[in-house]
Amino acid sequence: MQINGTTLTPRQAHLMRTALHRYQARVLDAMRMLDTDTVHPKARAHISGAFTLTLDEISTLIDLINNDQEAAK
Repeated sequence: MQINGTTLTPRQAHLMRTALHRYQARVLDAMRMLDTDTVHPKARAHISGAFTLTLDEISTLIDLINNDQEAAK
């Protein structure tokens, strides 16, 4: 597997996929916590925007991994 020209070993690729999955789960858990009445609306909007950007980056990395796997088949 390669990401941006860097070849990963199978173990590194597995660790990358696992880390991305865990990070995505943490971000989603944090977003659920923001969905409460006690959070200030401006703070909620700001943090939600930051999470959206973060999830976009995670999705980009996942796509790179998936595309590389499909190309290797």
